[in-house]
Amino acid sequence: MRIIYKCSVCGDACFGQNRQCILHCSKEKWKRNDSRTNQFFNKLKQLYVNSKSSTLTLEKIKFPFLNDFLWLDDSFQYVNRIIFLECCFSGYSSFSLHKNVPEIFFSKCSFEKSFKFSRFNNSTISLSYCIILNSITFIDNDAIKVKIKHSSLKENNCLAFIKNNDLTVNVYGMNNVVPGRTEGIIVFNSDKIESIDVGSSQLKVLKIASESCLSRHLKCKDLSAECLNLLETSFLEDSTVLFEECFVDECFFNRIVNKTRFIQFNALTVKSQLKWSKFDLRNTYFNDFDLSECSLLFDKVNFIGAHLNSIEWNENFSKMKTSIATITQIKSMYDEQKNFHLADCFYSLEMNQRRIDPNLEFPKKIVSYVNWKISNYGMSYIRPIFILFYSAFIATVLDMTLQGNFELVIDSNGNFFKVIDIILNILNRCSDFIIPFSYEAFSGDNGKLFRCDQLDGFFSLLYIIWSSIIIWHIIVAVKRINRR
Repeated sequence: MRIIYKCSVCGDACFGQNRQCILHCSKEKWKRNDSRTNQFFNKLKQLYVNSKSSTLTLEKIKFPFLNDFLWLDDSFQYVNRIIFLECCFSGYSSFSLHKNVPEIFFSKCSFEKSFKFSRFNNSTISLSYCIILNSITFIDNDAIKVKIKHSSLKENNCLAFIKNNDLTVNVYGMNNVVPGRTEGIIVFNSDKIESIDVGSSQLKVLKIASESCLSRHLKCKDLSAECLNLLETSFLEDSTVLFEECFVDECFFNRIVNKTRFIQFNALTVKSQLKWSKFDLRNTYFNDFDLSECSLLFDKVNFIGAHLNSIEWNENFSKMKTSIATITQIKSMYDEQKNFHLADCFYSLEMNQRRIDPNLEFPKKIVSYVNWKISNYGMSYIRPIFILFYSAFIATVLDMTLQGNFELVIDSNGNFFKVIDIILNILNRCSDFIIPFSYEAFSGDNGKLFRCDQLDGFFSLLYIIWSSIIIWHIIVAVKRINRR
């Protein structure tokens, strides 16, 4: 009696020497013109024809490894059918449609080879709990929605969107094939994008480039990526852009056309470097934007109209490279928004940049250097107070030394009986030098601040000018602090 083996998946007769039917058996060595391949696709076509449901379900099917094989073509003559693939092993490399399919679902499928979706129109393509071991490309599609949830993208393989029109993409829960390692790249290239939503995902690169344009919204929430790159991207009128609770190592924005209603950064942390070039930040809101550990480069970035609500800059702005004009714009925005502390910080940074400018005239450079050393351009009142007291002390010691007040007279018992008197004289005399416009300065000793013959009124005048400059720095610094 002949034993007929049945497929362990569907119960159909096994194919050849395999333990599964033609749909579920292994096909690693099948070729395009192989008779087995034709039988396989004829079987799929038969399933389609015999199916009376609005949904064609293909479960645990293993597809052959074929390059650029167009499975869903005109021969199926389907219209308005939903195709559902679950736990399938994908070896073929292309879906290309001539007619409309409202939805195609991939659930728990494995994409072993590079894969391409093209010529879809008004369709939804969904990948859920899939493992993508190679690259997937969406090219030349029109008005499609791509939904990718709880799937894994391996190493440097990518999801590439190229020359699509009215594209809507939703990516949620994109995880790593190897836990703890950031992998996977998502690239948009020359697309007309309606909306992009990326949430709770770990990626190596998220890139929007090559004259892609956004008409509705871009939203990234709870995103971890090595690189966030926007290049030659246009945000059209009435569009919105939101980055929220994102952590990236590098952030590159270059040649961005901004016509949005708003761009908003909420709780975004940049760890390594941020480079923005030719970017207009009007209607841009910064909330909990952490730049404390990264290097900064702003090249032709316009901050006029930006809302710098909460940005954590790196200490002393030591890692920032930008033009004086950009620093002035940032300072002006902080002034308008009544954040006087950071406005003063950027004023100091602006003055430092002007001081080291090789084109600055030498006299102005000297004045700037003195202002920097005395009070850091009005940022510190402690420093000029210390300089004033130190100058008064030196002047007092010099004056009293030249008068001979430091000659110590020792009595018979060996005690320094004039030390206390000298200390009191120093303190008393210091008050004249600390307040150089006192009565003593102009009425005592023929109007000389210094009371010794060796120092005439010229030196007194010099000291009055010097101390006046110091006192002016103290007043400016105190006023800056009180307005904060």
